[in-house]
Amino acid sequence: MKFPNFLCIILLASHWFGVPSAMPEGAIRQRQVETKTDLPWESSYAEALIKAKTEKKPIFLMLTATWCGPCKSLESETLPDPAIRDALQDFIWVKAYEDKQLNERFGRGGYPTLVFINAEMEKPFFKTTGYEPAGPFLRKIMTARKKGGMTLSENLQALADKVFEPDREKIQAMEKSGDTDGLVKYLEPAAADALRESNWLVIQLVKPEDLRWSEVVLVAGEDRTGKVTPTLALPIRKGQSLPLLVQAPGYKQIREPKNLVPEGQAVAKAEIRLEKITEGESASLEGMVVDRNDKPVSHAIVRLCDWTLTRTDADGKYKIDGISPGGFTLRGESPGGEKQEEVLLQPGEKKNQTIKLVPVTTVGIRWAVQSREGEMSLTGEGTKSGEAYFSMDHSRFLLERGAETRTYWGSDFMMENSLEGLKQHLSPETLAVLEKAPPGSPFFWLFDATGRNSGLRLENRPYDKINEIPDNLKGDENAFQFLRGNLVQKGDVYLIRGCRRDTHAKMEITDVTIVPSDKSNK
Repeated sequence: MKFPNFLCIILLASHWFGVPSAMPEGAIRQRQVETKTDLPWESSYAEALIKAKTEKKPIFLMLTATWCGPCKSLESETLPDPAIRDALQDFIWVKAYEDKQLNERFGRGGYPTLVFINAEMEKPFFKTTGYEPAGPFLRKIMTARKKGGMTLSENLQALADKVFEPDREKIQAMEKSGDTDGLVKYLEPAAADALRESNWLVIQLVKPEDLRWSEVVLVAGEDRTGKVTPTLALPIRKGQSLPLLVQAPGYKQIREPKNLVPEGQAVAKAEIRLEKITEGESASLEGMVVDRNDKPVSHAIVRLCDWTLTRTDADGKYKIDGISPGGFTLRGESPGGEKQEEVLLQPGEKKNQTIKLVPVTTVGIRWAVQSREGEMSLTGEGTKSGEAYFSMDHSRFLLERGAETRTYWGSDFMMENSLEGLKQHLSPETLAVLEKAPPGSPFFWLFDATGRNSGLRLENRPYDKINEIPDNLKGDENAFQFLRGNLVQKGDVYLIRGCRRDTHAKMEITDVTIVPSDKSNK
């Protein structure tokens, strides 16, 4: 099976961006902090409420869990910051660990959920969810104080006066026109914003005239751009890695060191130049997919870097030509087995690689996803489709990427097939159903779908009959749910709404193959 010469090089650059030194006293000092024990937490919500009413102060409530990694990061890295402590000094602090009553009363969307409460009326006036570094979190506290009728200190007001809120429509216009220098100049005020959520990498894409923009695909971080323009402004959060990938049929990417935002800068400019790959430079990969007994596996899915996909023939053989040299993730998938490994391809190399599948419980899915934000139609422009077989070790899906990223933490849904350590989070009714299911049966373990009406919805129409998501579901708070603990069953069809952006998809469970394991439920 012939494939286009798609370039698939991921450049991973983990970098931290400093905050300008010329800031008002009390400004954010972004740094790693040892776990602190001197944060002013009250021993219980009841005692915090009494103290808050007595002292006529609002409450800062953190809904958390002992197993929550982002909660621990918030408590060890963000809350000890002097500027955060100063901004919250007028609040009574309290934590509640998996308190069902408080979770329901204050509408927990995930862990951690931070609730700012008027103690006299015991009503929240601001709420936010998730971990954030000190700068972005301080912006949230400022918003909370304003909503609660509280003034800002002189230091906080000085920081608030320098907050830079870029106009997305203006950015998009400059991206489309290719005004790279204009974009850099427009984003320069971000340098004075000590509370900025992102630094900016402005990329100028240079291509030959015979290559159409519609043929170029750029992936930065976890976002695949739907329509590539000559210039792109990429927001990069502090501490965030930036996998950067450019694909074009028959072309390779040339990367220069200046493609990264230097430490301490808020805005940097980079150039990516697309050049044709020659026959001598391109590599090819071929081989077989076999099971644990070395028998060929026909019609198995073979992925290269998650963007090039083929299937094995009747004899278990596969071949991918015209690959740009570099390092890749090679993956084989089939009902009841998977194998994922790294391969390095040299220029002109013809590599033979056997993929030996490891027996595991797998779930097969096919999906259609609409990449255009806010668009509910699942046909036509912006729609893409795909298929996969995956185990519980690779079960995290990010809707924006069309379920192609199965290891990203921050997904629209995930699956599990072990009840070990999870029983405390499931209702007695859900546990009763799962314990009666065959050992190792997979179930949904949805997480990180926070902030809006996100989640899954079991659909009563077959996959091929769903052309769009009904308009009456938009804005319905109960339309998409977390479905934690729902059994995964072949033939079921789901509608999905994304957790980070207003994107939609449909998904069908095409196969469930259970391989007995000591880790399975029971």
